[in-house]
This record gives sequence, structure tokens and C-alpha cells, in this order.
Amino acid sequence: MFLRITLSVFMTACLFVPTAVMADDRLPPLDGVYCHGAEDGVPIDRDDGASGQLILGSRLAESFDSMTITSETNDNSRFRVDATATITESRDVGAHYYALVAAGLVMPAGGHTEPEGEGQTITFMAQLGGLENAEKVAEAMGAELKLRTHPRHRWNVTWTPDKKAYKPGEPITLTLSITNVGRRTFSFMNGGMNRGPRNNQFAFIAHSMYGYGKAVPDAGDPANFGGLAGLTTLEPGETFTIDAPLNSWFDLTEPDTYRITGMFRIGICNDSWRSIWDDFAVGECTVYIEAEEE
Repeated sequence: MFLRITLSVFMTACLFVPTAVMADDRLPPLDGVYCHGAEDGVPIDRDDGASGQLILGSRLAESFDSMTITSETNDNSRFRVDATATITESRDVGAHYYALVAAGLVMPAGGHTEPEGEGQTITFMAQLGGLENAEKVAEAMGAELKLRTHPRHRWNVTWTPDKKAYKPGEPITLTLSITNVGRRTFSFMNGGMNRGPRNNQFAFIAHSMYGYGKAVPDAGDPANFGGLAGLTTLEPGETFTIDAPLNSWFDLTEPDTYRITGMFRIGICNDSWRSIWDDFAVGECTVYIEAEEE
């Protein structure tokens, strides 16, 4: 088995014969797993937080074997739904897609494990928008609802240039230091946004005239294709450091004193790669570009 994820449209191939009733466009659809996208289906509003409708076809499973609902935002406004269901038919019907319906709410499946025959229990992943909807589905399905709460991490953040002064266009390296100044150990994912011209886990804002001038435009290339990532754990008192080439964001060619605001995107994790809280390590420093000698 493997999990197929289609982030752009949240749709995956469905390889089963419709065996149950069609959704009724006059009533909320019954709970279960459906094919969607068929020409003879029923248009119905989607509840994953995206606009538009799904073309809901026949019901392939009338119930779920299990379901977990996990918040993906700090304000608990968007949720990931992980569910399993057993579908008994297994004949190829072409290019249809899966949708989940729970408590009358409709969610296109964004991923699923591959079916391997009749009676196969399949795991689905879908998105659900809104805390009220998540609570409604959790109560109706008896599902575990995992809300986000602040993990109470505390850190001190510094950004340090590698030189006191630079010539126009000279390479500039900033070192980020994050020290755990709290009493709790915390872990975060380092990486995952570094396959490209620059590491997009970093973000920077630059202003001239000691920070009182205009913002410097971003002259870098933000294209990114993910990248390798690993879990970093900081015990109380420990420090994490990482370097960033500032020239990947700005062309600092005019002599001036620039105020740099640096941000490092951090997803606090517990015992897995999945973030339980999204945060930024933010701080400032000064970069001095000196005039060239004539």
C-alpha cells in the first residue's frame, strides 16, 4: 500500500463499481464513501473550506471503520480527516474520484491507500473547514478530535551577520541562533523547503536608513520543490544555529545601514513529523554596506 496525495485538486482515482443509492439532490447525502465526478452525479457544495461543488455519484461504503480529525491551524479553523472504510466491490469503472460524507458534510478525498481486492479496507485523507463542522463530524462519527493548543515553548532568537561591514554586492551570511530558555523540551522540523535557489524556511524584510527608510524589494527566486527534513530537539538551555545567505533575498548594493528582520518558520512537533503548532523564530539585526573607496 502507499498513500497517493494530490494537493492541487484533492482528488484520487476510484476503482469501484457503484453499488448503493445515488445521492438525492433534495436531501443531505447519507454518510459514507462515494465516487464523484461522474456525469450522472448530483452537484453538491463541498465542506473542505474550498469554494465550488462536487459531482457526487454513488455510495460505495455506508459507514466508516475509524476516523480521526486533526487541526492543521493554530486557530483550529482547518482540519485533516483520516478515515478508513471497507468497500466490497472491486471492478474498474474508469476515472472517478472518492469523496467522504460524514454528518451530511462533503469532503473530497485528497489521498488514499491503494485498493488490493474485494473487501479491502482503504485509508482516506480529506480536508474539513471550520471548527463547528469538525465538532459536528466528531460527535456524529464518534471520532477523536485533536485541537491545537499552545505547547508552551519559550526561546530566545538572535540573528548575527558574519562581518561588521560589507562592500556593495559582497556575500552576506546571517547566523540564526535559537536557544530554549523554557523548562520544556521542544522539537521542530528543520528542512522541507530547501530544494530550490534558496531555503524558504527563512523569510526576510530589509529597510534602509537604520530601519526607517523604504523596504528593499525581494530580488531572489522563491521557486521551491520541498527538500529533505529532519527533527531537531532542543532541551532546556540548548541552542540551535543555522546560516542563511542574505544575498538570496536582497541586492544590497547601495551604501547604507539596513535593518534586517529575519524569520524562520518552525512547526513544533511531538513524536512525529506532523506539526502541532506553527510558529516563527523572529529577530532583527543591522547590516552595514560601506561606500567603496575611490
